[in-house]
Amino acid sequence: YQHLIALRMREIVPRLPGTICLAADPIGPKAVMARWRLGDGAYLTIVTNFDTEPVEFAIPPGRMLFATGDTAPTTVAYLETPT
Repeated sequence: YQHLIALRMREIVPRLPGTICLAADPIGPKAVMARWRLGDGAYLTIVTNFDTEPVEFAIPPGRMLFATGDTAPTTVAYLETPT
């Protein structure tokens, strides 16, 4: 939890003012992909799967911030910063 809180404080909190939600779409029976445009123009994408079966999805652009799961990730987050 400490790692995730530090990650949130470093990567997300400074970019929150002006953030807008772009989409939250189902990608499987128990999976969703959500995307935000952060206040500085970066994009945050989070994919969460609550099923026991893996779900295929297109890897979002940017760098992976974190992933959970052993063989198949159940939650991943990517941050694409403006160039």
